[in-house]
Amino acid sequence: MNLKLSEDKLYKIIQRIVSSELDSIKKESEEWGLGEAYEMEVLDSIEKIVVDRVVTYTRVNIYVNLYVNSESYDYDDVMSELNYRIQEHYIPNSFTQINSIISI
Repeated sequence: MNLKLSEDKLYKIIQRIVSSELDSIKKESEEWGLGEAYEMEVLDSIEKIVVDRVVTYTRVNIYVNLYVNSESYDYDDVMSELNYRIQEHYIPNSFTQINSIISI
């Protein structure tokens, strides 16, 4: 089955996926204990993640902008989890990476 999507539709679908998965990670973090205090702080510092662009050449590369209330954190773990969830549940062979970190 061949599925054709316009670039705009693909962008909107991926934005919904990214937003939904970030919300899911934040909801799961409510059950974490004190051992994950740093990870909870990192998650709390992220206000939103916005898809900047999607490049579909040999694989789907998703570039995102993180809107944060503090730039003093390392967001690699959050991005790894987000990347894993997108690959596992939605877009195999994709890669999600940070384009910019924007303080608000």
